[in-house]
Parts: sequence; C-alpha cells; structure tokens
Amino acid sequence: MATSSFTRKIVVTGKEAVDTIIDALVSDTPKKDPEEICRRKESLEKNRKRGRELLAQFASHYKK
Repeated sequence: MATSSFTRKIVVTGKEAVDTIIDALVSDTPKKDPEEICRRKESLEKNRKRGRELLAQFASHYKK
C-alpha cells in the first residue's frame, strides 16, 4: 500500500504498482516554472547579501 498526499491510498501489485505510485507522486507535485525558480534564487542571494552586510554593520559597533 502506498499513500500519496496522505489522503489517497493505492493498492495494486507488480509493475502496475510502480507505475501508479510514480504517476500519483508526480501528479501531486506542482510543475515548477524556471522563471519562478530563478526569481527565488535571486531573492535568496539578495537576502544573504543583505544579512552579511547587516552582520558586518552590527559587528562594527562592538569592534570600537
């Protein structure tokens, strides 16, 4: 027995089981837009850079 999305249960055997499970898992996964992935990566990098700058600024107050 395999569970997909915690609500749908699939009971099958053999190759059909493998195909059904793969189809169920893939269909539950939203398609990822390459542009959205790129925007998220850019946003994360921007936040990391900002975080490093703020940490350096914070540390500079205690170096004096």
